Amino acid sequence: MEFSLRNWSRGRLTASYEAWNRYFFSEMAVDSLALYRVFFCLVVFLESMSWLPYSEELFSTEGFHIRYSFFSAQMSPLEAKAFVILLGVCSLSAAIGYYTRLNLALTLICYAFLHSVDFINEKAVETIVMVVLSILVFSPCNRLYSLDVYLGRLERRDKGSVFFQRLLQWEFVQIYFFCGVTKMMTPEWPTGKVIIDSLTGRWASDTGIWLSGWIPEWAVRGAGFGTIIFELFVGVLLLTRPLRWLGVVLCLAFHLSIEIFLDIGSLGRQFMAADLFLFFNPDRAAVFIRALVPWSRRSLQRIQESTRRLRPAASNN
Repeated sequence: MEFSLRNWSRGRLTASYEAWNRYFFSEMAVDSLALYRVFFCLVVFLESMSWLPYSEELFSTEGFHIRYSFFSAQMSPLEAKAFVILLGVCSLSAAIGYYTRLNLALTLICYAFLHSVDFINEKAVETIVMVVLSILVFSPCNRLYSLDVYLGRLERRDKGSVFFQRLLQWEFVQIYFFCGVTKMMTPEWPTGKVIIDSLTGRWASDTGIWLSGWIPEWAVRGAGFGTIIFELFVGVLLLTRPLRWLGVVLCLAFHLSIEIFLDIGSLGRQFMAADLFLFFNPDRAAVFIRALVPWSRRSLQRIQESTRRLRPAASNN
């Protein structure tokens, strides 16, 4: 009896260990992770370009700053503008996959530096961006849909460790969950007061202000309570295979409605990119992605062939 119990427990531990390894360290397609890098970095690029007209006020000695860090308000207006442009160049280069890993690291450094300078305007999305960049730097996201591969600097790899995609999945799932916990503990959320204040406050868009003029009180309460329920349990939907599509649809609808009624920067776009590219099975998503872009494969193969033909000519010269 003792021997059989020991064998049973050993078998259970072995099965759990193998399941753990399959979940976190198996080799899977990197198409969805690579496309997430493209869209994520494009969002960062567009955000940096939106900062450019206000760079003097946000990041230079011309603006008002809390001296939270050593670097706060140490830049001249010209240096601040140049640093924002550098962030835009690095993030766009990372999006197109040109020296991808280097530009991801430079984007992280520039973004973290500007975050430390403009601490008054600090937003939750900035912390999310820095965490995501820290993960992407070490991931195989540069092995597909990048100029590094198409110009022959890196070898193309269709598969890589799923570990980095799992880290990103759990990053966004825990954000959803703990946002729900915070809202649940805040009395103004179940009553809908935060909803109506947001629709009439500084973050409201024109559509949000229009909505605040006629939305009934029961709908406001329902939106507040529904937001709490959504954020507490949507992570379960995203991580459960049969219900994943429902979780993604709900997330996209949730963030799209926020984008319509509120003006809160790039937060919604960052979450929509994560929901769309990170949570579906990477191998199944790769089949769908490759079926959608056969034209791009053919054109990129032509680019690679022309690059190979040019190299011998350049070396002869």
